[in-house]
Amino acid sequence: LRWAAGPVRVATLLVCAGGAFCLWTLAAAILGAEQLFADAGIAASVHDHFQQGHVLVSIGWVMVGLALVIASLRGDRRGLRAAGIALLFAALGKIFLYDLAFLTAMARAVSFIVTGSVLLLAALLLQRFAPQVKAALGDEPPEAIA
Repeated sequence: LRWAAGPVRVATLLVCAGGAFCLWTLAAAILGAEQLFADAGIAASVHDHFQQGHVLVSIGWVMVGLALVIASLRGDRRGLRAAGIALLFAALGKIFLYDLAFLTAMARAVSFIVTGSVLLLAALLLQRFAPQVKAALGDEPPEAIA
């Protein structure tokens, strides 16, 4: 017996909802842990630690997105690959639209270097595994991999 909500299986919806909940919990835990180090009597310290926590959340999203892309390359997992790439783009958007506005010049430079390095790593992985990705997407026959 397969339960479905339209064209999507209920089990797939539950897995997606569970993944989103885990990602939200990770972000909340990072932000909460960062506030433990803030001096509650100084508003600037609380604000600075809050912004540092958001940068760490973005890094966490990038790492999870990269892990999903790597995991998707181990088999024909289009949904996992799409989720990983979507999470990478969401983290990249958050970095550029929110995080960089509150960073110092030095932290901004480090953020650009780290973001560029992660994007280069993702491109390297995709290039390295391009034949497997093309075969999984149906663009190239599996015999062409060897």
